[in-house]
Amino acid sequence: MIEGYYFGLLQPPLLKHAEIAIDIAQRNKDLQLHVGIADNQISLTRENFLKGAESEELFVKTLEFLNATYIYTDLVLLPNQPFIESLRSFFKIHSKTTPTLIFSGSPSTIKTCQELSAEYSLEIITLPDDDQTGPRARHIRQGLTDGNNKWKSLVAPTVYDYLTQKEIKMRLLNFESGEKRPWAAETKPLLAST
Repeated sequence: MIEGYYFGLLQPPLLKHAEIAIDIAQRNKDLQLHVGIADNQISLTRENFLKGAESEELFVKTLEFLNATYIYTDLVLLPNQPFIESLRSFFKIHSKTTPTLIFSGSPSTIKTCQELSAEYSLEIITLPDDDQTGPRARHIRQGLTDGNNKWKSLVAPTVYDYLTQKEIKMRLLNFESGEKRPWAAETKPLLAST
């Protein structure tokens, strides 16, 4: 069995994210697929309003909704250090097979994994660019801040129920806008999460 990883921010997780993971798993029968979910430990903002454990729980519920419990999840800790160091730490713990397959449509993730490929025997499979395919998680965040539910069909029912709780909507509304990937820079102040 070969290990594979598909990484994502999942802020919040969409049905599309799970469908991509399912497609990867179905096309690669000898693959044990893990979805690496960003656990932003720098600051919560409108772009990163869910804690890593929340995103993971919502993604697991999405996989259950789609009967895809054969896909695993792992949190990727993203503290105040360069992204390459975060992935290096992740692979040091999680990469158990040679090669380890990496599936990504994120240019920054692909580039970082290419830099680590010799060190951890990573084989990178490029997916369509995340920013060129829809729908996007930002559409859901925007719908929540605008007070509409046009995005309801983009998420699993349990995810919709979670996101439309008053305290989650208020959290999103109260956060300032920030960087989509604050861990990409080396110097960011550490802020307490709420």
